[in-house]
Amino acid sequence: MRRWFVVLVGLALASCGSSPATEVPPDPAAAVSGRATDTAPAAAVAPTETPKPTAVPTKAPTATPKPTVTPKPTATPKPTAVPTATPLPKPVVIKGEGQTVTDPFTPPGGLNRVLFFHDGQGNFIVKSYAPDGSEELLANTIGKYTGIRPMNGGGGQYYFEVKADGNWTITVEPMTYDETVAKGLKGHGDYVTNVFTPLKVGPVPFTVSHTGKGNFIVHVYCSGGDDLVENEIGAVNGSTVVQLADGPCFWDIRADGDWAITPK
Repeated sequence: MRRWFVVLVGLALASCGSSPATEVPPDPAAAVSGRATDTAPAAAVAPTETPKPTAVPTKAPTATPKPTVTPKPTATPKPTAVPTATPLPKPVVIKGEGQTVTDPFTPPGGLNRVLFFHDGQGNFIVKSYAPDGSEELLANTIGKYTGIRPMNGGGGQYYFEVKADGNWTITVEPMTYDETVAKGLKGHGDYVTNVFTPLKVGPVPFTVSHTGKGNFIVHVYCSGGDDLVENEIGAVNGSTVVQLADGPCFWDIRADGDWAITPK
């Protein structure tokens, strides 16, 4: 707030004027016996004027203070609208039947989850081809299949080579954050989680179980490194130490039965 200071006004002193001198009559001549004096009477001396005292005011008047400027009240800011989260790119969905090479497509994320469905009885084999010509085997099974596998992206045109004898659907979706995964997970068959931040970096004991008869392979991939957690065949029920590096991380599970992975 701006402060204003009161300025005092000086006092004007009143001065008095002088009065005219009063004439004093001359003394009568002194009589000399036998004759009159011829000496003229002495001139009268005017008395010195006594100055009048300067008038002093009984009380100094106080200067009228200037009015204080009252600041205008600050307007209460209105709440800013919550910014809308940037929408994720739409998944790429490709459907077909039998053996096919798909049209080129651009993966929606730099890191993706690929969801597969196949209702045939024979081989179901899917390879992805990147813009640089490199290939990756994503699915290799027999008969009906439902599962999720990881796939890189990063721009450019990709395509799938599919070998199948039934109807199939391939959905490519970008990975997002799912912090609940850090507390454990469970599922069935081939599965890939979304990314998470580890609750603790370093060795962490986990309990692990699998009810299937085939391969049970578990990897955890982090930006700071990866760890092969399990590589067994058939049922598993026990505990193991998982080396968790700096995140973000995601789990990659290959299985044919029910499974669970939980911090001990």
